[in-house]
Amino acid sequence: MPPVADRPWLVTRPAAAGESLTAALRAAGCDARWLPAFDLGPAPDPQAARAALARLATFDLAVLVSPAAVRATAALLDGRWPSAVPIGAVGRGTVDAVRACFGAAPTVVAPASSEPTEDSADEGGGRADPEASGSEAFWDALTQRTVATGRAPREVLLLRAEQGRDWLRAHFEAAGARVTLLPVYRRVARDWDSDDRAWIAARRHGPAPVLVVTSSEAVDALLAAADTMPDAAALRAWLQRGRALALHPRIVERLHAAGFGDVACVPCVADALQAAAG
Repeated sequence: MPPVADRPWLVTRPAAAGESLTAALRAAGCDARWLPAFDLGPAPDPQAARAALARLATFDLAVLVSPAAVRATAALLDGRWPSAVPIGAVGRGTVDAVRACFGAAPTVVAPASSEPTEDSADEGGGRADPEASGSEAFWDALTQRTVATGRAPREVLLLRAEQGRDWLRAHFEAAGARVTLLPVYRRVARDWDSDDRAWIAARRHGPAPVLVVTSSEAVDALLAAADTMPDAAALRAWLQRGRALALHPRIVERLHAAGFGDVACVPCVADALQAAAG
C-alpha cells in the first residue's frame, strides 16, 4: 500500500464541517479534496412545514435529527420554541445547535455522551464517537427518561430531511407512539464541477484514494457522481480500491454492499482519520 501522504483524500462530508475537516487534513500535509455528497437546502414545502410547526405544542416530543434540522426549524419558527415541548437530539452537535438557536428553555433529551453520528454528523457538528451516539444511544436515553418519569411520548414529531432516521421511526411506532414526519430541509446530491473533475482526472491513475464517508446516502451520491465521468467503470474501480473511513457501522455495511473492500469505522476528526488511513 502506498504511504498515506501519497494518496489523495476525498472528503464527502457536507456543510461547514466538511470544509473545515478538509482544511485540517490539508494543513497536516494530505492531498485532500472536499467533494460534499450533498448541498443542503430549505424545506421542500415551507408553507406546509410552517403549518405543521404551528401545532408543535400538541406533540409530546420533537426529535431534531441534526444541526441542519435545528437551524432549518429555527428559521421556520423565527427562533421561538414552546418551552413545554421537549426536544430529542441524537448528537452533541445537535444539542449545541438547539442551545444556540433556542436558548436554555427547552428540555433536551440526548445521550449522556452525546456526539453527532451518521446523518447528523453528515450535516455539521463536532467530532463523533460512533460507539456512544446515534439513534440507538438516543433511544437508550429516552428509555431512561421514560422509566424515571413514568410517561412515554405518544405523539412524536420527527424533524428531518426528506429521508433519514427510519430506525427511530420504527422504534417509536413499535412502542405505540404516533410519529409525524416533517421535512424541514432537503439534501440534494451534488454533482462534481469542472474543478472537481480535473482534480480527480489528475489522480485517478495513481494510488487509490482515502475516502471519508459520513452517511450511508453519501455512498450512492459518490458513485453517482463517478458515473458522470469518462471511463466511469474504471473510476468506480479506483474508488473501490481505496480505503474508506466511515463514521458509523451502518455506513460500513453500505460501503461493503457497494463493493468497497477496505473499510474502517473511525471518528470523524483529522487526527483519528490520519491514524486509520495507513
